[in-house]
Amino acid sequence: MTPEKFKLSLSKVFKNRFWRILLKTLGITAAVLVVLLIGAYIALCTSTVQNKLMDYTTQMLSERLKTRVNVDSVSVALPSLDIKLYGMSVDDRSQRKMLEVGNLTANVDLWRLLKKDVRIGKISAKNVNALLIKQDSDSVANFQFLIDALKNDHVKTEEDKNKLKFNVNKIDVEKVKIKYNDAALSLGRLNCSLHKDKVHNLEGNDIAVAFNHTNHKGITAQFHIGVGKIKYSDKGNLTVDNFKVHSDNHRPRKNANNPNRGFFDDGHLDMAGSMKFTVNHITADTIDATLDHGVITDSVAGIDVHDLNCGILATRKGIRFSNVNLQQINSKIHFDRGDLHFPSAEADTVITYATSKITGDIILKDISRPFAPPLRNFSIPLRLSTDMHGDYDRITFTNVVINTANNKLIIKAHGDVWGIKFHDSHAIKAHFNVDNMTIAEKYASTLVTQFPIRRLMMTQLNALGAIRYQGVVDVAWRHPSFHGTLSSRIGSLSLSLNYDGGTKYMTGNIATNALNAGRLFSMPNIGEVAATANFRIDLSRTRKGKLPVGEASAHVTKASYKSVKTNNLIGEVKSDGVVANGTITAPAKFADLSCTFSFDNTDNLHKMEVKPALKFHKAKSK
Repeated sequence: MTPEKFKLSLSKVFKNRFWRILLKTLGITAAVLVVLLIGAYIALCTSTVQNKLMDYTTQMLSERLKTRVNVDSVSVALPSLDIKLYGMSVDDRSQRKMLEVGNLTANVDLWRLLKKDVRIGKISAKNVNALLIKQDSDSVANFQFLIDALKNDHVKTEEDKNKLKFNVNKIDVEKVKIKYNDAALSLGRLNCSLHKDKVHNLEGNDIAVAFNHTNHKGITAQFHIGVGKIKYSDKGNLTVDNFKVHSDNHRPRKNANNPNRGFFDDGHLDMAGSMKFTVNHITADTIDATLDHGVITDSVAGIDVHDLNCGILATRKGIRFSNVNLQQINSKIHFDRGDLHFPSAEADTVITYATSKITGDIILKDISRPFAPPLRNFSIPLRLSTDMHGDYDRITFTNVVINTANNKLIIKAHGDVWGIKFHDSHAIKAHFNVDNMTIAEKYASTLVTQFPIRRLMMTQLNALGAIRYQGVVDVAWRHPSFHGTLSSRIGSLSLSLNYDGGTKYMTGNIATNALNAGRLFSMPNIGEVAATANFRIDLSRTRKGKLPVGEASAHVTKASYKSVKTNNLIGEVKSDGVVANGTITAPAKFADLSCTFSFDNTDNLHKMEVKPALKFHKAKSK
């Protein structure tokens, strides 16, 4: 068709009455729509319409949440459709102010809002205060109704169809204060972006939690936990920087006036650190992550974890740790797997845990300040290997092996620690069976030098040569005890030692069938001795001499001096630390042959003064 013919056809159409009316109607309709849109735009910018919108929104929320929702004022910014609320508050079902927001801005799809479908591109809030209450595990939290309303569960009933639907893409909050029962949380700022109800990116700053904890003794400590920065992305990176844990029970530290007690005290913590995680996978029931690097220090207590890394797989039933590595100063600990099983009321099970073989290279002085000050000089490297499992009350160690690199010290043992459920150190007890302990010749004196104690009877210790011990070790509150057999090149001893941490006394007894006392005390004229002895040593007094402070008594069933053999001797000795005085008595039918002696150094017993005496028995009257 030529242009001339098209123009002719078009002119015929406009000359037709029907088409003229139709085109005019369409033009008028378009004009009306434009006017209505402009009018709606202008109307939305007026306070009257905005207040109507606010009234509609708050009424809708109040009806659906079944509680009071209030907003002081509202404004709508066009064309972005940003709704700004000022002075928003939500009451709980008990008419308490549960949530208050100073300023709240939301980019809302208004048309969806009319269908009770709240779609928010971004929500920003400032000056947020919340009061959350849950009295106990059986009670319903005052905020539970809000959680139920926000759930986007699959619609199943007519009642469910009336629930509000919420979809938020971004959240930005500032200056948040939340009180949960007696705990308080504050937040400087939090940015979070969401995708399909999952966190895409999250960053928080200046997070702090404060709460009180009362222990089994009724002592209340105030705890403060802070995080400088936390950052997460759905690529799997999670970092926690500059976290701090501080506690104060406003009482003296546990080690006050007790220099031999460690500085660790959960009522006086001052810990700091940082952690970096890789989150591999997250579902509703599972978290699969890796702790790439962790640092924890407490400058007062002396805790100094240089590095902690492991795999973490958490489910509803428990947590599995894998490839665990911990380094504290010069000590390193490793185990391939550790399982923590949560308690279950349905299965009637308690919390349990178990590890694969734990191995490590340790230096005991690394843990001396927080846990054992007497180990502060123990710098001999030790190798550790053990398996561990337990529950809420008992820890069991099996296949324990401790040795030095040169194997001059080897300890093999197994045992238990129990009474943990009482949360009271007085109730905790330990029992270990020492299956075998061997100490190379003269190495026992090297071990003794690692402890801050006075070196006494070191010559006698070296005279034992290589030492082997088998027995048990029991530890109750400040009451360790040792029972077993000690074998050496000069004979063997059955021994029992008990220490009372309250009175500072060491008591015990020893027995031997054949001990070469001459070699032990460098007195070659004395031969083998068979005897039993009881002793009591005072460790509370400051010693000025080279001897222990205490007393001992012995019954010698066999002894010899040069070519003279004797039996049935009674010996007693008392020492003030400077000088020891004693007697040896050989009871006879008509008279007791005895001698007195004294010495001030066990290394020079061959020089001690001996005075013989003869004591006749009184004749018995008829």
